[in-house]
Amino acid sequence: MSTRVDYPFVISSPGKVIVFAAALSLRSYLFVTRKPVDDGKITLDFQDVKLHHEWPKAELPWSDFAEKRKPVDEHVSSLNAELLETLTPHVQSVSKGAPPEVIRVHHSAASAFLYVLLSLAGPELFPCVYTLRSGIPIASGLGSSASISVCLSTAILKQTGQLGQSGHDNAGDEAKARINNWAFVGELNIHGNPSGIDNTVATLGKAVLFQRRQPPKGPLITPLPNFPTLPLVLVDTKQPRSTAVEVAKVGQVKEKHPKIANHILEAIGEITKEMHDITSSGDYDLNDSDIAYRIGELVRLNHGLLATLGVSHPRLERIRELIDQQDLGWSKLTGAGGGGCAFALVNPHRPPDLVSGLEKKLKEEGYEEHQALLGAQGVAILSLAREETKTLGITQDTIRNAKDADALEQHVGTSAGHLTRLWEFFD
Repeated sequence: MSTRVDYPFVISSPGKVIVFAAALSLRSYLFVTRKPVDDGKITLDFQDVKLHHEWPKAELPWSDFAEKRKPVDEHVSSLNAELLETLTPHVQSVSKGAPPEVIRVHHSAASAFLYVLLSLAGPELFPCVYTLRSGIPIASGLGSSASISVCLSTAILKQTGQLGQSGHDNAGDEAKARINNWAFVGELNIHGNPSGIDNTVATLGKAVLFQRRQPPKGPLITPLPNFPTLPLVLVDTKQPRSTAVEVAKVGQVKEKHPKIANHILEAIGEITKEMHDITSSGDYDLNDSDIAYRIGELVRLNHGLLATLGVSHPRLERIRELIDQQDLGWSKLTGAGGGGCAFALVNPHRPPDLVSGLEKKLKEEGYEEHQALLGAQGVAILSLAREETKTLGITQDTIRNAKDADALEQHVGTSAGHLTRLWEFFD
């Protein structure tokens, strides 16, 4: 399983929002660099959640995973309980004595990383440092964990020579399918029963129509490569929420009122189809008032249906209220709801000073606002071993110490003008 890899390199993957599943311009970045052989340790460094841990390579259960290794292209729909048990002491060694809420986050990240690493790699893997940074608000319904899982799976597949056999690693559909499959394994470790939507969008970019099917079948995925770019305002409520709690709320509605709940969920599906019809039509133009209002109405309806299922929150409704008061656009909760983030599609025909007033009001009330684009590109690789990239000053320390998402994007981002042509996307 050994292969020649030029270090260091960076992987990047986008977040997502759902009216249907579409990629955000906010991204995660993973810097991978090789350590001396005699170091003998594998390091995971995730500054945004204050996680830093080293595992002695010789102590990891490589042989246990090798005995149960699945083919790289086989769809994985569940985790192996025996392998999870084997990982337990290695996961529990992380962040001992930290508060419970910190331990929960650190252990899920460590479990996802180690499970994918040991499933794909062998003990001959060089000691490496994996430095993660997220420009996506974490635990806010914007797919940060899936973006990180995509970065990790891409890096490990690259290191083990399993991305494809073309002249460079961007081996097209085969590579994307493998990345997506193993990113889903990461998501299984973090969320238990993920839909697979988030990792699919983070891999493919742009937007997808996604239909989950019963195992052993994988999801039915329809990429939308011509999905247009839409400007968004993302608003972080700063309200913590639990995906499990919000999902349970929907489950209770389905249990108590199955016919009503099914009609609501079917209506949400119809919104997705209509949005697809609008954005894929030949005359699509967001500057056209009729089209802007049609899309906005679908966003508003989608939020209202989700609120009916009980997964909104007063902080989310306040965002909607502020936008509705001056007819500035349309907003919708993201992810599981209950807090986290909302996005606002701004009416392009409203005066800019009103939009600036909204941003000021949001800040006054303790919200955090991000400008973003919907319909971003998917996973990408930046090699720092090439002559043209060696002088860019991109190092583990500069990525680790970037003060915020904007600084990270300016330094290493796929949208940074001096780097755009150097990033390799999986087209």
